Amino acid sequence: MKILFEEITADGLRLTMDDSSWFPSEDLALKGSPWARIFLVRKGDRRVFLEGEIRAKAVLDCDRCLDPFEYVIEDTFEIDLELRDPRAQEPPLHEYDLSVMDTIYLDEPIIDIYQLLAQQVYLGLPNKKLCKDDCLGLCARCGASLNTENCRCPKETKDSPFAVLIGVVSNKK
Repeated sequence: MKILFEEITADGLRLTMDDSSWFPSEDLALKGSPWARIFLVRKGDRRVFLEGEIRAKAVLDCDRCLDPFEYVIEDTFEIDLELRDPRAQEPPLHEYDLSVMDTIYLDEPIIDIYQLLAQQVYLGLPNKKLCKDDCLGLCARCGASLNTENCRCPKETKDSPFAVLIGVVSNKK
């Protein structure tokens, strides 16, 4: 869904989306219906302020055990959208301040709502996807899921240069 700057009235534009058309289902599995609400306000001819909220339940694969699990994404966000002035020269990257970091510069006065919502979904995902905090993962040798079964691998002791010290300590007792 694309919105032109000129479609946003002085009172703003409110949109609610309760279908999955905006959800990035090509990358993430979806459970249930996602929901998004946004409010757009014009700030002059070249700027739009966007305030929004998303809720969705994605099915992720655990990074340790590879089992699928449900993850609820709930986030609120604010974004400044500014039409880039083609005549203005951009400052070098090291001269940007923090106020510019929440601004998205557009080449055209068109806002791609679905793209912005998909970005917020990706930002709402955890860095480390774990089915539970104490997930034990997989056995490195046999691949057994240590959350649901015991490993069938034989317990081997590796020869260590410190193995001699174990004998010395036990002989002193």
